[in-house]
Amino acid sequence: MFCMVRFMSQEVQGYAYAFSGLLSLNTFLELGFTQNILQFTSHEASKLLITETGIITGDITAKSRLISLGRLSFKYYAIASILFLLGLIVGGGWFFSTSHPGNVKWMCPWALASISASISLCITPCWALLEGCNFISRVEKFRFVSSLISFLGSTIALVLGMELYAMVISAILTVVCSIWYLLSKWKNFYSAFLQIPTHGTISWKKEIWPFQWRIGISWISGYFIFFSIIPIVFRINGPVEAGKLGFTLQIVRTVSSIASTWLITKLPLFGMLVAKKEWLTLEQVWKKATLTSVLVAVMGSLMMIAALNMGELFYHPLSKRYAGTLIVLILSAGMVCQCFTAAGAYMIRAFKVEPYMKISIYTAILSVVLIPPLAKWMGILGASIGYSGAIFIVAWPSYNLFRTKYSQFKNEK
Repeated sequence: MFCMVRFMSQEVQGYAYAFSGLLSLNTFLELGFTQNILQFTSHEASKLLITETGIITGDITAKSRLISLGRLSFKYYAIASILFLLGLIVGGGWFFSTSHPGNVKWMCPWALASISASISLCITPCWALLEGCNFISRVEKFRFVSSLISFLGSTIALVLGMELYAMVISAILTVVCSIWYLLSKWKNFYSAFLQIPTHGTISWKKEIWPFQWRIGISWISGYFIFFSIIPIVFRINGPVEAGKLGFTLQIVRTVSSIASTWLITKLPLFGMLVAKKEWLTLEQVWKKATLTSVLVAVMGSLMMIAALNMGELFYHPLSKRYAGTLIVLILSAGMVCQCFTAAGAYMIRAFKVEPYMKISIYTAILSVVLIPPLAKWMGILGASIGYSGAIFIVAWPSYNLFRTKYSQFKNEK
């Protein structure tokens, strides 16, 4: 981010964040299926033993059902990635060619970014299967190393003046590292999915679809809640303002991603504990993870605000690229609130159900209704108010839903 300030113009910065906003459209094809894969995998993995080299042993029916789930997910994502690529090339080309024409050369970087994003979408189920089998620690260690490699590549590209191509280089390096890791370290694990399941299969119609269509709608709603704001601001207020808000949101989401780690790494464990009906342990793990996540979000927000104000005090160039302290406070408040409501959703989804669909739809509608007019009226301050306001409005209904559904599903089990 510091290199973006140093080596990118404000206009190019706006295009960079608009790229990210449009690439997040994979939500419309991904439809939250990774969440489904992870939860179903965790339930089957509770009956299996998977060695460090990836060899699957244990209950023969559970293994067969896991293989069935994997084969289904690989087919789905292969088709989705092709459709995604076509949509990005055509739709993205139209969006940028009709929005604030300038001197930024975006066509080739956008094409390369689209190809990289499509490949990344194609291998998504590989990660979901590993995480569902509770190999999160090993996956995250790889992702840390991969992110360092991508960081170095994009930093060098920025220093060399490659601007938007820096994003492309980062994405390409991530994809290359991912494919190498999956094929070299988990060959035994994925070779099992070449087998045809003969002792039990997972039914798309009876098991996955009742959960999938609801979580799919929730995921689509999530795009309008979390990612549509930058393309909207880009369209209404221009690339410079979109760049400022995108830069600020990136900092806020960095804090959010760190805070959510305490919950996301527990998702397979939540599913396994639900499958085993170990309610006391489940509640203890969830409460501790939720409290830690919210506290980290609050402390991280305060540290972030202090750091940004120090930048303003010493007239650092960074202070001219972000949206200002007030907007940071508004976005951070929404982020902290979202950390709490997301914790409830993670717990409930461990039961392989999705009762949050209506909440997600209401939040998406509020975002779409609030952000565009407020952005026209008040600029990026208004857009930020609309963004966080939608999250705050549904926070209490979300909490009530969590309390009701957890008690209901636990008794039904």
